[in-house]
Amino acid sequence: MPTTQLFRLSSITLFVLILAGVSCKKKKSVNPFTAAGIATVDANYSGDLFHYNIYYNQDNNVDSIILTQTVAGSVYHGYSKFSYSGNTITVTDDNNGTATFSTNANGMITQIADLAVGATAITYNGTEVTELVAYVVDTTKYIWGGNGNISTGKDNSGNNDTYFFDLKNYGQPGDALRIDDFLSYGRSIIRTNNLPMQIQDANTDELQLFSYTFDGQGRISTLTEKYTENNLVIDSTVYTYTYY
Repeated sequence: MPTTQLFRLSSITLFVLILAGVSCKKKKSVNPFTAAGIATVDANYSGDLFHYNIYYNQDNNVDSIILTQTVAGSVYHGYSKFSYSGNTITVTDDNNGTATFSTNANGMITQIADLAVGATAITYNGTEVTELVAYVVDTTKYIWGGNGNISTGKDNSGNNDTYFFDLKNYGQPGDALRIDDFLSYGRSIIRTNNLPMQIQDANTDELQLFSYTFDGQGRISTLTEKYTENNLVIDSTVYTYTYY
């Protein structure tokens, strides 16, 4: 389901650039979509409509996000304003609620402090998220493969997720592991090298399935998320993107 406020922690997401050997030397492969500037997002969640306009500052950081939400015929307008000072990002919403994000030297979020819902701490091994602790008690641990993608994610509620990727396509800001964080925090916590295609809970029959269409420049045009249980679709969301 699309996020309706900027301070909601979304479901598990991450990324890292895979190392590739070139001329007997290893260097990072370049993902051309890392800084793709999303201009608008339209999310259709079972008939509820969410339209986001995203604006950037001169440093190409998100400056503001304006939301128009239509649910059961009722229309809601909201916004979030981002301000930056050193390693601190402050977000203010249309109700004057605020959240503060701390970042490391690489700009990755290490802590989220939100008086409305509590604090979240994120731990990295290099650029790979290894642990996410939300509200002190909810802990998720991640294991990464050697290809810059998550292998598994396990939390203390018993969820044991296995991740599957399209190794022929890079991850992008609009992919299934990044978009909700991007709309909440102006950047994604979990960013994998390749496109996520499926998340499977080893303890249940639940699956999250992701499919994409692309524009002429290889950017994601649409993302379709389906949540299934016992082979039945129980939820779906379609995201449609435009770019600057």
